Amino acid sequence: MIMNSDQNKLPLVTVIITTYNSSGYVLETLESAGNQTYQNIELIVTDDCSGDKTVEICRSWIEKNKGKFVKAEVITTKINTGIAPNQNRAIKSAGGEWIKIIAGDDILLSNCIESNVSFVLNSSEPISFLFSRHIWFKLNSYGKKMTCTNEKLVNEYWNKLDRSFFKADAKKQYLKLLKGNRIPASTAFFNKETLIKLGGFDERFPMIDDYPLWIKATRNNYKLHFNDIETVLYRKHEDEISNSKKINARYSCDNYSFYKAYRINRYTVLNPFLHLSVNLNYLNHKIILKSGKYTLINRILRIMDPNFIKQFICPDENVSAILNESFSENKNIN
Repeated sequence: MIMNSDQNKLPLVTVIITTYNSSGYVLETLESAGNQTYQNIELIVTDDCSGDKTVEICRSWIEKNKGKFVKAEVITTKINTGIAPNQNRAIKSAGGEWIKIIAGDDILLSNCIESNVSFVLNSSEPISFLFSRHIWFKLNSYGKKMTCTNEKLVNEYWNKLDRSFFKADAKKQYLKLLKGNRIPASTAFFNKETLIKLGGFDERFPMIDDYPLWIKATRNNYKLHFNDIETVLYRKHEDEISNSKKINARYSCDNYSFYKAYRINRYTVLNPFLHLSVNLNYLNHKIILKSGKYTLINRILRIMDPNFIKQFICPDENVSAILNESFSENKNIN
């Protein structure tokens, strides 16, 4: 915990709220930024050409609450550019030493910034990338937040992720990331200088904002660290959960290019199982791009994936298992 007398000595943190047609949720995100226990905060809302009232809502809220921040502004663009460019615009404008990015439909817990800054300052090793736990939540028919009732399963998931990934050094993390991405991106806390040095988010893949950055960071020997505390409420939309297999052509196109640029390299060639897995996934996206839909061939290729076979033989706790558990109203976050 950071004492009040020390607040003025602490680094400036830029909270970046990314929005695109977020008018139904962004007020709650803004309020969560304004309710932080940490005081030295700059707020930037970066909007990717929303067609609703998102920008109007954000500007109105900031006008009424700007006194809570060192600085607060809304950045807009005349064309829709995608997630990665939208985030980079805000990063370039950020004055903070540290950056916390949050989507315009997620919520910061009140301890989020203070907990991350405290962890960084008290660490015995330098940190550029820090992650933590998020809480998955859905809304019931009354608009109340519901969370997973199986706390044991949730704890097992985070503890295993910490042991199997975050305890590893940067090189091992890089190799693990070539297999797949399980990083809780909603909780990411960045050092701005390092982020700029790495070139920010890769704009070649506008719809894949986080995965290329994790690979780029670990490849350059920046370890991804873990703060074992809940800092973010991560919204799971019902349509997102039920329609997760629907094909988004733009996303598939970026995935196809991403595989070519990042995931097919000498490390995968030297590991036959990883090489097979990565190339099967690459071929899957290539077929989707040509056919425009998820076909029987895609299902067959997925079944042939060594990682899929491993998961089938040795089932492991994953996000799907948590989301398929029963959810109930959580009075602590309503």
